[in-house]
Parts: sequence; structure tokens; C-alpha cells
Amino acid sequence: FPPKPDPRLVAKAAPKSKASLNIKMPVKFKQLCLPCHTLGGKGGSVGPSLDGVGNKYNKIYLRKWLSNPRSVKPKTTMPKLPLKKAELTELVEFLSKQK
Repeated sequence: FPPKPDPRLVAKAAPKSKASLNIKMPVKFKQLCLPCHTLGGKGGSVGPSLDGVGNKYNKIYLRKWLSNPRSVKPKTTMPKLPLKKAELTELVEFLSKQK
């Protein structure tokens, strides 16, 4: 007592790579991305989780997506973010390392 939880019913957290844990989160990511997306179990729930996004997309795709999401997916709800060139580069680098 109590009974052991059924492993089929217990949600498992996505494993975090050591590389992802040691990367400093950019300020713009905290301001613009986390309100809608989760990373490492923290953030909003409007958009998809960004855990492992670096395994799914390369830097070229991430840059294009962040520059103008509707040019990639016309009906997306993702807004065009007000990013300076350096901020865009910082976000692309950060997201590409989320493996």
C-alpha cells in the first residue's frame, strides 16, 4: 500500500541532453517564445514544445521560420516576431542546440 503506479499511465518527461542543459537561454527566447512554447517543462501551451527542435530542423529552416513563419506555413498562428538580425541569429543558434 499504496499500489505501484501503472507505467502505461504515467507520463514520462522527455530526456534532456547534457548539451541542452548547459546552454544559456537568450533573453528574447524568454520574452517571445516561452509565453507560447514549452522547453524543459517550462513555458506556455499555445504552441508546440521546443524540446528536441534541433533534431527536427536545421539552422536554415529555423532562420526562415523565425524570420517569417507564414512564408513557410501560410495558415500558421505563429506571428512574425520583431527580431533584430543579432537576436534572430542568437535564437537560431539556441534552438539548433536543443537536441
